[in-house]
Amino acid sequence: MREANSKARPWRNVVIEALSKEAPDTLEGPVRVSANFYMPMLKNPIPYPVTRSSYDVDKLARNILDALTIAKIVGDDSQVVTLVATKEYSERPGVQITVENYTEFLDRFWE
Repeated sequence: MREANSKARPWRNVVIEALSKEAPDTLEGPVRVSANFYMPMLKNPIPYPVTRSSYDVDKLARNILDALTIAKIVGDDSQVVTLVATKEYSERPGVQITVENYTEFLDRFWE
């Protein structure tokens, strides 16, 4: 598969490196992933309809799922049963990723 955005692969590699440093053992079973993307502030307001250069949140999320698999946080992205992805513009660009065992999440939710 060819990357539509030339910045995607280097960005994903940075995410993989960061995840690898934080990685516990590979999670097994179903997982819940939350990814909050903080994009660089735009010089001009976003034109609507949104253009390809506006960083589709689904493509950002797909890169995170690939990174989680490559960094061995999860064995395969098919383990992801819940995915929450948000995108906002910020003076401090980056991404905040939370990966948790889905069963443990449900246990806490129903307490």
